[in-house]
Amino acid sequence: MIENFITFEAVVIKVYQIKLMSVSLDFECADCKSTFTHFLIDGNYSQPNKCKGQNSKECKGRNFTMKKERVKTIFMQRIKVQEIDSEGRTPRQIMC
Repeated sequence: MIENFITFEAVVIKVYQIKLMSVSLDFECADCKSTFTHFLIDGNYSQPNKCKGQNSKECKGRNFTMKKERVKTIFMQRIKVQEIDSEGRTPRQIMC
């Protein structure tokens, strides 16, 4: 799903391969047995530090089991672009 769509003119410098990126993982709390979704930032794995299940206010659990069958992934591709009109200076580049 595209949340924001922008357009700009630039020169494509490099196109990287399409990869799968994990967006969220489901974990089960070892104490209360509730299952909850943990969202990942930029596809980087991180384990939750506290229970976020239905009874999370009462539960103090810190041990979780990842539910591998409930991983959500998306296809992503990085592209490096460079500005077109640099007006005599070194053109800037960004990774999209």
